[in-house]
Amino acid sequence: MPLVSVFGIPYEGSENFQKGAALAPGFIRYHLSSLEYYSVIQERELKEYHDLSDFYPPLDIKGKYFADFLIEKLKDIKLFPPFVALGGDHFITFPLIVYLKEELDLNFTVVHFDAHMDRRPEFEKEVYNHATFMYHVEKLIGKENVITVGVRTKAPCEEKSKNIFYAWEDYRNELLNIKTPVYLTLDLDVINPSEFPGVTNPEPGGKGIMEILDEILLLKNIMAADIVEFSPLMDHSTNSATKAAFLFREILIKLQHEF
Repeated sequence: MPLVSVFGIPYEGSENFQKGAALAPGFIRYHLSSLEYYSVIQERELKEYHDLSDFYPPLDIKGKYFADFLIEKLKDIKLFPPFVALGGDHFITFPLIVYLKEELDLNFTVVHFDAHMDRRPEFEKEVYNHATFMYHVEKLIGKENVITVGVRTKAPCEEKSKNIFYAWEDYRNELLNIKTPVYLTLDLDVINPSEFPGVTNPEPGGKGIMEILDEILLLKNIMAADIVEFSPLMDHSTNSATKAAFLFREILIKLQHEF
């Protein structure tokens, strides 16, 4: 089994409500070092992985130009699953999925944990950003290949489909019945902000961190994942940083033993 690759993408566009997501990769790595490498939940140990460091975009690019930059970077290093990317804001997911679909020609289901739908055609006069990326992902791979769970807010322009589930709906069977490899994108604002305040766009309500982890562990054959929208600036207690590192560890362990 190949080593899981890990890399940070310290990118955040100009549209975020609160800043700090670009700082997240370093904070998550640092707080991982404070945790045991054994998961009592999965009864498995974190094994060796390949840390590719961080991919810093030029400071003057954003949106589609950032996506093009990241795709070229991934082509240069010949990235192949399994991997975990540490964002950064949620727009980093778009170029990662474009790369997997168009450059590697892979077929997969995107499982999107998020308090928000992220399906606006445009947000704050920008077409490509953290609030619009899933609109473009669905156009690329098809709505039937995207499952969004944990939503508890929407914009008037966003339509709720049968593959979009509110936080209070039962979607466990949908997660259990996925037949293809899975790309997991975890926006940490899916967690109730009373448990995880360190996010760029907090939304009241939602499930606790252990409930979210339980649902992630239902997924089979995760080939790649990203963890996004953690802002260390929004929680100076470092409690959110430790929880982000905890989820990172659990996702890494799952990929190492199951893909």
